[in-house]
Amino acid sequence: MPFSYSSEFRGMVLDQMPQPQKLSVDMSIAGGRITTRVFAAHLVFEGDLFASNVAVRVVAGTGGGETVARVVSGDGYNPDTGSATVSAGRPSILTFQITKNLGQHTEVDLQVLDARTGRKLASSSAPVSSSDSRGGRA
Repeated sequence: MPFSYSSEFRGMVLDQMPQPQKLSVDMSIAGGRITTRVFAAHLVFEGDLFASNVAVRVVAGTGGGETVARVVSGDGYNPDTGSATVSAGRPSILTFQITKNLGQHTEVDLQVLDARTGRKLASSSAPVSSSDSRGGRA
């Protein structure tokens, strides 16, 4: 529960303190499914009064928590830190490479984390789908 209090000061009542501003990032996986060992995610940050960009880390895993892909390139991506800077009003595209064998219909979950605090800012998931009729693996 957020901290709040009420107090009287010279006849004035101070109500709840304002909630801290929360950063928000929207994310989607291109095409809504993963058909090859390389896929892309789109990230959008709207910004707020105090921030025109945000540094994020994106983690790709399965329901069991196993990491199954890594960022290999993208807009604002820094391979030395493993984070990407997303600027307000400018969509960023990150490219991922699958690092594990995944069966068809496996769900890959992406989580966008604030690189400074580790707080989850967004999440998205997509199924692994065969791009051919042979039922191959991603």
